[in-house]
Amino acid sequence: GTMYLSGQIGLQDLNAARHWFEVAAEKGSAEAEYNLANLYYVGRGVSQDKKTAREWLEKSAQAGYVQAMVNLGSLYDNGEGTPQDFAEAMKWFSLAAERGDTVAQNDMGVMYLRGRGVPQDDAQAFAWFHKAAERGYAPAQNSVGYLYERGRGVQKNLPAALHWYESAAEQGQVEAQVNAGILLARGEGVERDLV
Repeated sequence: GTMYLSGQIGLQDLNAARHWFEVAAEKGSAEAEYNLANLYYVGRGVSQDKKTAREWLEKSAQAGYVQAMVNLGSLYDNGEGTPQDFAEAMKWFSLAAERGDTVAQNDMGVMYLRGRGVPQDDAQAFAWFHKAAERGYAPAQNSVGYLYERGRGVQKNLPAALHWYESAAEQGQVEAQVNAGILLARGEGVERDLV
């Protein structure tokens, strides 16, 4: 299915890709279930159907496929293909985050920061963002910088905020580039640098 989807064996053939993903999914392949979910989510080779995408993601996630857990959590978080359910989103983000997925760790930070599916908790938000940031995930690095700058969930530390903003900025994270620039221009807690 993957070969037909990518066109690695000639022309791309979405019908053949779907067919082989279905064959493999019927035999219990979590990766094939995940790939089918993606086809239905975006409507590639099939009519777009987010409910069917969610059903395939659930099968894949229940089989332990981490990326399916993350995407399923996002569907529940955003109410796509299912009623919005923050507690269910947290369940899937948590399972993926505990397996080391940096996107899920960042999502856990967002959920705690906003109090979605869990009581609002800046310290827990910081802890989850920090796990993903240490592994190089730029959006989480920006969030760690933000929390250090504001003293939310962690003691205010502007040099640490700048460090994390710059780490994310160096990866092209635009919001972090702006945040680092503002911090340097203000010169509060860090050496002012207008150049």
